[in-house]
Amino acid sequence: MFFAFATRWLLIGLVPLVVASSCSSDSSDPNPDAFSGSGAVRAGNTAGASDTGGGAAGGTGTENDHGGTGTDGVRAGDAGLWEPDSAARGDAGNAAGHGPGGDRLGTAGLGATEGHSLAAAAGVGDAPSRATDAGGVGADAGHVGAEEAGSPGAAAASSSAGDGSGGSSTGGVTSGAAAGSSAPGAAGQGGAGNTAGSPPSFAGGGASGAVAGGGASGAAGQGGAGNAAGSPASFTEPFLDDLSVTGVRVPLGAQFDQNRLRYSIIAQDPAQELVVTPSAAPGLTLAVAGIATLSGESVALGDVAPGSDIDIDVSNSIGTTRTYTLVYLPSDFPDIAVTVRTAAASSDPIYLAIRGPSPQYLAKLDNDGVPLFYRAVPLNNFDFKKHPQGELSYCQDAGAGGYVHIVLDSSYTEVARVTTVGLVNTDLHEFHILPNGNYIVLAYEKTTRDMTAYGGGTNDTVADGILQELSPERAVLFEWNSWDHSLYQDTLTPDKQEYAHINSVFVESDGNWLISVRRLSQVLEIDRTTGDVLWRLGGKSNQFTFVNDPFGGLCGPHTVSRLANGHILLFDNGQFCWPEMPERGDLTRIVEYAVDEDAMTAELVWSYQDDGLYTSSQGSAQRLDNGNTLIGWGLTGTGVMVSEVDPEGTVVFRLEAQSEGGAPWSYRAWRFAD
Repeated sequence: MFFAFATRWLLIGLVPLVVASSCSSDSSDPNPDAFSGSGAVRAGNTAGASDTGGGAAGGTGTENDHGGTGTDGVRAGDAGLWEPDSAARGDAGNAAGHGPGGDRLGTAGLGATEGHSLAAAAGVGDAPSRATDAGGVGADAGHVGAEEAGSPGAAAASSSAGDGSGGSSTGGVTSGAAAGSSAPGAAGQGGAGNTAGSPPSFAGGGASGAVAGGGASGAAGQGGAGNAAGSPASFTEPFLDDLSVTGVRVPLGAQFDQNRLRYSIIAQDPAQELVVTPSAAPGLTLAVAGIATLSGESVALGDVAPGSDIDIDVSNSIGTTRTYTLVYLPSDFPDIAVTVRTAAASSDPIYLAIRGPSPQYLAKLDNDGVPLFYRAVPLNNFDFKKHPQGELSYCQDAGAGGYVHIVLDSSYTEVARVTTVGLVNTDLHEFHILPNGNYIVLAYEKTTRDMTAYGGGTNDTVADGILQELSPERAVLFEWNSWDHSLYQDTLTPDKQEYAHINSVFVESDGNWLISVRRLSQVLEIDRTTGDVLWRLGGKSNQFTFVNDPFGGLCGPHTVSRLANGHILLFDNGQFCWPEMPERGDLTRIVEYAVDEDAMTAELVWSYQDDGLYTSSQGSAQRLDNGNTLIGWGLTGTGVMVSEVDPEGTVVFRLEAQSEGGAPWSYRAWRFAD
C-alpha cells in the first residue's frame, strides 16, 4: 500500500519550500539525485543508525555540507560532527544544508553520541547559528526554528512522547515523538519511533509509515531510527461492508467477507436484469462496472451478459482502491460450494473437467470454488490438467469410439491435437507431455483373435490396451501391447472383450513406466527400453507380499504414482477385488505402499477412506507439496468432487457441486501451482 502527500509552506526569509514524503513496504533508499530543483528536501532512509546523504540538491554548498546548486534549498548532509563553517550537523547523524550567503536552515538529525538524540532546527541569519538543547527520542523530542532571522535556534515548542504536536512559531518545524500519535499540526500518527514535524496549519502531513525502522520522514524534518510519518485523520481503509446481487440463480457462490475479493454468481434462465448493491463506510467512493454509486444504492446492469467479470471498486480519500470481482457464470454452470477449508489446505488452483447432467465445463478454480478460467465443451471431456512445462490439456470425445487430446497454451488457446498413430481408438484415460516434448497416449484397440484356448471362439473380438510414446512430429518411438504380456488370463471382469482397461501411466525418474490395469486389479512396472514387465503388484499374478493391509490386495485401482520417497500412491476404488473380499463391502480408499523390490513386500503405510463416499468409477489421488493428499472422487453420485486431507486424515478442504439435473462429477481432480 502506498500513500503520498505534499504540502507547501513559508519559512522565514525563504521562498516557498516543497517537501514530499513517501513510504511503502520497500524501505530502500532511492537515488539521491532523483530530486532536484529549488527548495527540494529529501529524507534518508537508514533505520536505527545515522541517515547519510539524504536529500536533493540545494544551497550554495561549502566544502563540508555537500550542498547543490539550487537556491533556498536544504539538503540533509552526511554523518559527522557539527562544524561552524559548514552546515549544522547532528552528532553522527543527519545535518542540514544551507542557503545562499551562509544562511543555515537546520533539519532534524539523529545523534549517536554524547546523549544527543535529535538536533533541532537552526535559525536563519547572516551568521551561522546552531540550535541547542537537542531532545531525546520519545520525550520532549525537539525544538522548532527561531522566530526571527539571525537569531539563535531558540525553542518555540516541544513535543512530548506520543503527542507529535507541531511548533507554534511561523515556519516552525518540530520533531515529533513516539509511535501512535495523530494530531493536527503534527506529522500524524507515528510508527515505532519518532515522527517528523510540520507547520501548525498542516494536519497529518507526511507519508504513511511502513514499519518500525522504515526511516521515512515527514514534512521538513528527518525522522530518527524507527520513525514513520503520519497519515490524515480522515483515512479509511477501502473495504466493502456488504454486497448483494439480485437477478441471478445463485448469488455470491461464497459467503460475503470483506477480505474475500472474488465471487461467482450464476445467471437465471430465462435471464433477468442483474442488480448489484454494495455498501461501504462513509467517506469511501464506490463504482460498479465503472458506474459511480453510493453506499447502499443499487446499480442495474442490463447490458452485462453471462461470461463477464464485474468489478466493484472501493476507493478512499487518498486514492487507495480495492477491487471486488463478480464472475458472472452461465445459467447451466453447476453450483459449486467449498464446504470445508482450513489454513492447512493448499492454495494452488484446482483443475476439473466437469461432467454431468448440465453442459460440460473445463474449470480452473480458486480456493473459494470461483472459476479463474472456465470453458463449455460440447462433448464428453476428461482430465483437464497442467503439464510440468506449463501446457494444459484435456481429452474430448471424437466420436466413433475414439478420443482426442487437446493441448492448450497458457492463454488457453488450442495449439495441438494428439491421437495415437496407426490405431483407431485413442483412449481417454491418460495423456502426458514429457519434458522433451514427446507424448504418451493410450488406445483400446479392437482386434479379432482365435480365443479357443480361453474358452472362446475362433474369431472373437478383444480390445487390447496399447501404449505409445510419440515424438512432437508424431513418430512412434515406443509401443507396448497388453496382449503380448499375458494379461488376458488375469482379467477379473465377466466381459472379457475389454480385458485390461489401462487407466493410468506414470513416468518414473528412471524412465520406466508404472501402469494401473483396472480389470486385473494390478499395478505393473514396465521397462521403457525392452517393454518387459518388471513386476506385478496385486491381482491373480501378484508377486508381492502385502504387509499391514487388512484386505491384502487391490480392487480396480486408478491413478497410480511414485512418490518422492519411493512409495506408491493410488486410488483403490473397490471393484474387481482379488482375492475376492465380500467383507470389504462398498469401500473406496486411497492407499500408500512402501514397496521393497528386493524383499518383494508392499507395506501399507498410509490410507484414507470416507465412509460416506464410495466410488464405483473413476477417481484420482495426488500427493501435494505440502504433504497433503488431493482426492478426486470420480463418480460417487453425491456431488462431492474434491477432498484434501492431511497426513493424519483430517479433511482440510472439500468441494461439492450440484446441478438442476443432478450431481456432476469429474474423472480426476488436480492442484497445480501457477
